[in-house]
Amino acid sequence: ENAKRVSLRGVTSLLQCPRKIYWLVKEEVPPTDEQLLDMARGSSHHSILEILPLTEVRVELDGIVGKIDFLHDMPVEIFSTALGLGKTPRHYPFKLRQLGAYIHMLRKNGKYDGLKGRLLVFHYNARALRSWVVEYAEQELEKIWGTILWHKELIEKALETGVEPIPDPDEGECARCMFRGRCHSPRVL
Repeated sequence: ENAKRVSLRGVTSLLQCPRKIYWLVKEEVPPTDEQLLDMARGSSHHSILEILPLTEVRVELDGIVGKIDFLHDMPVEIFSTALGLGKTPRHYPFKLRQLGAYIHMLRKNGKYDGLKGRLLVFHYNARALRSWVVEYAEQELEKIWGTILWHKELIEKALETGVEPIPDPDEGECARCMFRGRCHSPRVL
């Protein structure tokens, strides 16, 4: 069950704090009830949006796999949130990095030559759908991909040696982390 949830070959896992992913893999921590509810909610909302003309492309780069949705001719990152309608893409830094990673993978695989992607957000409390086109600089995409490769290396080394990797949390990630009670990252405080 945990192997399905945490993959060292998946963009979503490798963009998260390497210490958190290490502990999830090593200890096979089952999802909490809240996480299960979030996963079910996200899956159901994603399926609602399948009325859109989406296509899915699977790509692999550096041993990392991405399943990327396209809306018309542009990669799209779709997610649902309870956050208010006043939020802008900058309020979703993780999703922006995820979309950037997908664009990078597509470009390196010759499946897309653009630098733009679409962020599609379903606000389920307001029953509203918001969409933004986001443009990246090529250097920004390289930086995102470099972080993914670095996180992968840190986690693999930690799993080999048994020494937990350094934390590299996203802003706000520590506050939501199930391991914050035992992690000594300066951001936990």
